[in-house]
Amino acid sequence: MNENGFPNISIYPNPFDKEFNIDLGKIASNAKVEIYNHLGELIYRDYNISSSLININIDAPQGVYILRIVNENGEQKELKIIKSNL
Repeated sequence: MNENGFPNISIYPNPFDKEFNIDLGKIASNAKVEIYNHLGELIYRDYNISSSLININIDAPQGVYILRIVNENGEQKELKIIKSNL
């Protein structure tokens, strides 16, 4: 996985209860965000993102999820996010 195109991405809060934020920094042009559960099922997606700050609210049970970010060049970064009842 090439992470050269992903400087300064931040996710907060993590763990989260109902919603979390992604600060994409400079990769916001035509970015794509996907979230997968522990079974590999896609539970959320947002394409053609043009904002550097995204607020995501997912209605899902507690657990560990994979957040995949794809930039306009097709480079991907995967991060773990944790949903808990804080």
